[in-house]
Amino acid sequence: MSIHFKFKSAKEFDTVTFPGAVIRVLDLKKAIVDKKKLAKGLDFDLVITDAQNGRVYDDENTQLPRNTSVTVKRIPSQQPGSGLLARMKQEAAVAAAAAAAAAIHASPPVAPMAGPSPVLPAGAAPTQPYVARRSLVCGVHERLKWLTSSLLVSVALLCCVRAAGWTRCR
Repeated sequence: MSIHFKFKSAKEFDTVTFPGAVIRVLDLKKAIVDKKKLAKGLDFDLVITDAQNGRVYDDENTQLPRNTSVTVKRIPSQQPGSGLLARMKQEAAVAAAAAAAAAIHASPPVAPMAGPSPVLPAGAAPTQPYVARRSLVCGVHERLKWLTSSLLVSVALLCCVRAAGWTRCR
């Protein structure tokens, strides 16, 4: 589906295509910025107005139906650093942080492994078996998720080892 838009100074309408029957005003602004290559300055905003009745779409979550014709006006933002591109970058950073948090919570926990500690000298046994645990501080487990369970001993050597009551993340 598509929305037809033009800037006030343009003679003809351009078209933005999108999947579905409706598009949010914020997504339309992003599509216009991409189509017109306006990603140079951060301190501007776009005002979207219906071309038929002159209604200004103030709320960026308003849904616009397909085949709507709108007029676009580029204005400076009210506060420095609060323009459309700054909001888009902030939204992308929030989405990336949410994806990283979801990846941390979705990764399987490290299974406890009992046995002699690989960091102690041969023949010396700790008073209690060591347990390798995931540490959110060092993040090594997230970067090395592709390791198989047979290599977790190596990860434990590099990251978090609890041997004879000593726990430390390097």
